[in-house]
Amino acid sequence: MWNEFVDKSPQGSIFAKTFWLDAVGSYYKILGCFDKGNRLVAGMPITETNKGYVSMPKLTQTLGIIFNDFSQMKYVKKISKEKDITMEFVNNIPKLKFFDCKFHYNFTNWMPFMWKGYKEQTTYTYVIEGIQDIEKVRGAFSDSTKSVITKSMGLNLKVIDSLTLTDMYSMLEKTFERQNMPVPFDFNWFSDFDKVINKNKSRKMFFTVDSQNNLHAALYLVYDKNSAYYLLGGADPEFRSSGAMYLNIFEAIKYSAKFTDKFDFEGSVVPQIESMFRSFGALQKQYFRISKNNSIILNLKDDIRKYGKIILRRE
Repeated sequence: MWNEFVDKSPQGSIFAKTFWLDAVGSYYKILGCFDKGNRLVAGMPITETNKGYVSMPKLTQTLGIIFNDFSQMKYVKKISKEKDITMEFVNNIPKLKFFDCKFHYNFTNWMPFMWKGYKEQTTYTYVIEGIQDIEKVRGAFSDSTKSVITKSMGLNLKVIDSLTLTDMYSMLEKTFERQNMPVPFDFNWFSDFDKVINKNKSRKMFFTVDSQNNLHAALYLVYDKNSAYYLLGGADPEFRSSGAMYLNIFEAIKYSAKFTDKFDFEGSVVPQIESMFRSFGALQKQYFRISKNNSIILNLKDDIRKYGKIILRRE
């Protein structure tokens, strides 16, 4: 019942489905809000990474409150209903030491959380809508992105799907190594995650290779009826100038059109990556990261950091 509800919700995403929450190894429960006829009108997955600490699981872009589709309502009734439901969730979230959750970009009113002392940080993603009209999508690409894709094709690069998860992970390792960072999960965890997502027919891997079968770049796509998501990507620094990742993304968009009408890049705060995603003509979407800290120890650490900054300024 829950996964079908998620499919029909404007805030629904693959990340809120039970198989995804199982795949990322999250301890979770789903709070439900029901009307007088005992019909589910909204739900909210609560994911505890440690007891009393709610935060986002690995590889999970958004969760938060997921409403029934109220788009047929008069606007004033719609926002009033959503506000009332949100208030119910705020009042019924279990007592926690720490809460940190990112909400879908179609969740637009966080005021009930604000009224109860929560904080908000705005973050961004980029989404291409209407991907089933691929010529229109391609027409919205920046001129430079079109040129890079054309150049990649001229280098006899091709996108294949016949390589392995090991190849995908090797591209991730090279990408993170270039940033002097470890991959935030080991291969065994990634393998277990992939088995669940693949079993639910919700992922596709893309690999760009040259005529000598050198692997230039790889992309890990996940999708459901609501949207496709560029979940992970990596490239070999030796071939960075080939434009292989652009070709991968274009092929992933075309493939995604078989299942959905949206392609979500998941955003990035890294300037070079943000500009790349933007160059595909995607729409910028804002979404909320809502948090609250009820831990005395964590609050004390925050106070120390704040006062430390003040002392440094005085010096």
